Amino acid sequence: MKLARDWIAAFERTQPDDWPKHVTETSFSRSSGPGGQHVNRTFSKATVRLPLPSPSLLPLFVVPHLVRHSPHYTPHALLVSSSTQRSQQTNLAECFAKLKAAILDAAKRDLVGETSQAQKDRVKGLVAREKKKVEKVKKMRKDVKSGRGKCFLRQFLAPELSPFRAAPAVN
Repeated sequence: MKLARDWIAAFERTQPDDWPKHVTETSFSRSSGPGGQHVNRTFSKATVRLPLPSPSLLPLFVVPHLVRHSPHYTPHALLVSSSTQRSQQTNLAECFAKLKAAILDAAKRDLVGETSQAQKDRVKGLVAREKKKVEKVKKMRKDVKSGRGKCFLRQFLAPELSPFRAAPAVN
């Protein structure tokens, strides 16, 4: 868990310029939608493809969550595109931001919060209380059971008090 937390903290600090360019495949194409003739004529739409698994960028515990839960997953890769802006570089930065968000979401999926010392102390108290309660119940059951079978024991310890006395032997 500590390694996962450290990796997430380091990954959160990365900027789009810090991403290793050899790991991702970037392409640009013509966009459509708002932006007028500019987006129809220029290659402003950015698409970033990250092949999976990518051991140089992602630890192995992240990949299964990306495969199962990411809307950007295509077979063997994450594919993110952006065409919201008129600028190619702005769209590219937005793609890397989307990719980073998807990876962080997948990395944090199995991460649980750390237990505070107050919570640990509370649990210890509850466990101790439950143990005392169980011991009390066991003692009560022991007392109930120890009262049973006294007649059986009496015939061996004091045969004259036993209701199951044997008949006197005739010589």
